[in-house]
Amino acid sequence: MKRISIGDIAEQLGVSTTLVSFVLNGKAKENRVSDEMAKKVLKLADELNYKPNYFAKNLRKGKTNTIGLIVGDISNPFFAKIARFVEDDVAKAGYQLIVGSSDENAEKTRKIIRLFVQKNIDGLIIAPGSDSSESILWLKKQNIPFVLIDRYFKRIKTNYVGVENSAGAKLAVKYLVDKEYEKIAMIAYENGTSNIKERIEGFKIALRENGLKLHRNFIQFVSYEDPANHIKEVIQFLLNRRNVPRAIIFATNSLGLLGVQELIANGVRIPQDISVVSFDDDFAFRMSYPPITVVEQPLQEIASEAVSILMENMDKQDSYEIRHVEKSVHLISRTS
Repeated sequence: MKRISIGDIAEQLGVSTTLVSFVLNGKAKENRVSDEMAKKVLKLADELNYKPNYFAKNLRKGKTNTIGLIVGDISNPFFAKIARFVEDDVAKAGYQLIVGSSDENAEKTRKIIRLFVQKNIDGLIIAPGSDSSESILWLKKQNIPFVLIDRYFKRIKTNYVGVENSAGAKLAVKYLVDKEYEKIAMIAYENGTSNIKERIEGFKIALRENGLKLHRNFIQFVSYEDPANHIKEVIQFLLNRRNVPRAIIFATNSLGLLGVQELIANGVRIPQDISVVSFDDDFAFRMSYPPITVVEQPLQEIASEAVSILMENMDKQDSYEIRHVEKSVHLISRTS
């Protein structure tokens, strides 16, 4: 069935589309449209079941009521939860959300950002990969409001919402030290994002502050492109050393899930043989045996803060102060 347009109403009444537009947008009197004609326009619009095309209207205003979200991988529980919280918050503000996964790939990030810009989105929330700084610089030049989450670039001044990553790593080390573990290793992604760098730095600082040695090769890196297979190699390497770690900190929940699975597959008893702590909580960590100790990030707070900053930025583009927000993390002690 054909959608009724302003032109259809104008044609049937023998008037201009401009006049019909004035009436339908509540501007009849200020544009000297008679009450009689205004009533005719409204009556016919009602009879024809005319519905305004808000999308086209917003496009003319340069507004689509759409927010873009770019994350590393939407299937990752961490990003899936973030996406849901962001979606709920933007919906409350009258916006819809479109989501893209960058797979931590700079070229894919570039394409998604440009695609979203072409779609005339009103703002963006991005968890950028380590090699996507050029895309972020390009986005800044487009004067489109955006907020980075989870990661940021020290040399690029942007809105950012994340957590105190270094403090989180220190919490994990302290938890293990309090249980009298001394040989502690860390497994992280090799992608070089700011959050991973800060967690590694916090890990190193915490070892020094507690008088512990950072043993050779006790920081291991896993490829983001093939983590499931690569972590098998990393776990095997650590287990086959003469100097086997007594505890392992996983820098993300995806690494923690894969790592715990691989440790168990190799007959490692948690925590009797090796104790485990992971960043980011997950349902699987709560249900596993034993339940896994985690450094929890306040995902809902991160999402809400990012949306709040973005909305404020969209409202005050000409007089807006860049904000860098780091939320506190806390450790959930379980039996791993």
